Amino acid sequence: MSTGLLLSVVLALTCGNPTGGTAPADAGITGDFCARIAAYATLRGEVQEDLPAFQITDDVSAIRGSVRALAARIRAAQQRPIEGEIFTPRISDQFRTRLRLAVTDETCGTIMTDNPGRLSRPVSQDYPEGKPLTTTPATILRTLPGLPPDIEYRFVGPDLILLDTRANLVIDRMADAVQCVDSES
Repeated sequence: MSTGLLLSVVLALTCGNPTGGTAPADAGITGDFCARIAAYATLRGEVQEDLPAFQITDDVSAIRGSVRALAARIRAAQQRPIEGEIFTPRISDQFRTRLRLAVTDETCGTIMTDNPGRLSRPVSQDYPEGKPLTTTPATILRTLPGLPPDIEYRFVGPDLILLDTRANLVIDRMADAVQCVDSES
């Protein structure tokens, strides 16, 4: 079984609305999101097959080299990535609605703790070294569709990003995903 086919099967089992009970229109939008994230994960899997396997090592420069090589291959394989390829306007509207229902003062506190503020870099760029990664609260994770391994939801200021942790790459960004008091940084 090819890596792409195996990944598609895994994604079909993990992506979707974990809380269930969505309206048919919401299910279609969630399905669109899942298809878009699956396409990215499949692309990553295909380009990674051509690279040497990641080695377990204490050598930080070797690890960074492997991560950077994967990111460079992903960038080369993408057709001019633009913000909104995964977080389309319809998907963003649905996610913002879900987030408004899930975000409380406590959730905002968690999101804004160690929040690095907005990123000035466009999508398909490295997540900046030395910048903290915010914790994504469980209430948020239960609200949004599941993601493939090594892809995470993260907040940068009030924006929600998709971060490929294997390649340290910002896949996409949804501006103003949450409205927290201190989120204007």
